[in-house]
Amino acid sequence: MNTESELKMLNVIDMASGYLPVELSGTFCGGHAVPKGTTEHDQTNLIVNEMIPLIINEKNEGRLQTIENIDVFCEKGNFEVDSSRTILEAGKKAGLAINFHAEELNQIGGAEMGAEIGARAMSHLEKVSDNGIRAMQKSGTVAVLLPTTAYMLRLFPPPARKMIDSGVIVALGSDFNPNAYCYSMPMFTDAPRWEHIIYQFGGHNALIKHVVKNGNVVYSKQT
Repeated sequence: MNTESELKMLNVIDMASGYLPVELSGTFCGGHAVPKGTTEHDQTNLIVNEMIPLIINEKNEGRLQTIENIDVFCEKGNFEVDSSRTILEAGKKAGLAINFHAEELNQIGGAEMGAEIGARAMSHLEKVSDNGIRAMQKSGTVAVLLPTTAYMLRLFPPPARKMIDSGVIVALGSDFNPNAYCYSMPMFTDAPRWEHIIYQFGGHNALIKHVVKNGNVVYSKQT
């Protein structure tokens, strides 16, 4: 989680966009954890004063064009609300959209903060409060729910129905990474028995009927 490594990962994302037949919207997440040997304050300053300006300079020179968002793991004992706000506002001022981890393990007011500063989206939200839900509804912030992560970490699921009934825009994501090895978003909904869940998160070939992009159907399954 140093500047060189973060820039390397962003360049890989940018390069991948040229090899894949899909549009990528890359996210800078220099604030995922506080490295050993440093402090939350020092890492926040590094992100704001060194990493973000370097990324924007790269974009201004025609590189990193797929990097559009800024993320931070807003969590107790990691980047607390004030530090997260500082990082996210710096990214927004530089032209990046805010899309960050909020209220996953503890209820610390991350959702309220994100709504206040105009976050485009927040992910996880297992511990979101009623006040946080109301704030997200008023700001139009999208709640990106990640069922695989909750399943893997044995977390209580986020209050999806309450958010939907409250008028919050709700989206689903896979959170695909080495810690959440889900190969398709529908997960186990097509499994004939619960035992299948242990071996496979999938069934997407049987479940997906249409793919919609920007309000238009771009794929329909042949029947």
